[in-house]
Amino acid sequence: IRDFCLSRGLGDVYKRQTEKIRGKVIAYRTLCKLFICQHEKPFGLDLLSHFYRVILNGLSDNLEVKAAIISSAEFIFSYWLPGSSILIPSFLHEISSMIENNVHPELQRNIVTIVNSLICVPNNFSDLSIPWIEKQKELTTAKFRDEISKLLLTFLNPDNSTVWHSSSLMMSIWGMCVFLFEEMNSKVPRTGVIIQCLQALLFHIKNVSDQVANTACEALSTLTLIYQKFDELVPNAKYTIVQSLCDSIVGLLDAPGAKREKVIADNLYCLCDWLISNPNTILTDTNLCTMIWIAAEKGLLGDLVNPQDKVKVTVSVEEIQSISPLEST
Repeated sequence: IRDFCLSRGLGDVYKRQTEKIRGKVIAYRTLCKLFICQHEKPFGLDLLSHFYRVILNGLSDNLEVKAAIISSAEFIFSYWLPGSSILIPSFLHEISSMIENNVHPELQRNIVTIVNSLICVPNNFSDLSIPWIEKQKELTTAKFRDEISKLLLTFLNPDNSTVWHSSSLMMSIWGMCVFLFEEMNSKVPRTGVIIQCLQALLFHIKNVSDQVANTACEALSTLTLIYQKFDELVPNAKYTIVQSLCDSIVGLLDAPGAKREKVIADNLYCLCDWLISNPNTILTDTNLCTMIWIAAEKGLLGDLVNPQDKVKVTVSVEEIQSISPLEST
């Protein structure tokens, strides 16, 4: 009887505790929806400071409550509410701890949204120093940049490529692209970080997901807009990118089974973008030119052609007219 009563007592305690956590989750979700949106009249600083204090308390609660806050407050830094920067150190710390465990896809996207919304902050506020209340220290601009780069590199880590949902990886890839623009235009660009970020993008050009591979290729093509910055900061970067694309194209073509034609085409388009952006320097490297030729030849013909073989190409007049702007005479 005693054991039965004790077990019922423990069960009631557990039930009450579960209901209390559920109530907290609902309360935090409601609070975030009330504050993190457009308002006709902005909230006063007194009310906002109470809101921030409640959020900070919630971020020190259990995992379920933390997840509820992060998922409901994904746009908190996009709206840039007055004084919301006080929450940045705690959010970054909790996100770093959270991604060490398995995170469900929806929460992954919420996390990436928060991090992506903070990418441009260090360059816009170069002298920013945010007090980190819980740790009783400050988050400087340099430390802020370090935290953002570490998180983005963690998102795109090869070990996470099968764990993270494809939509989360695609968001992270575009975040990394924006981060590279910001990093190379900062007052003190970090060459080592730029190289790491490029390597992370290059890993995903042949991702098992066609959508992720396409996104990686598009992001790399976008980076051709600042190829001159690459020449200044990382002169060998363009060679690494072109070589990786050639290796990827040849590897995808030689892979057994059905060919991933869309991914191969995306890689070829990206290769063309980099060749067009700076042909005078890229095409002066003999070894690189050989790799480009092999990738192009395999892409066009499916295999390398023996120089001694005669290749006969038959094209009809109708086919020529369909691709040529000139009228036949």
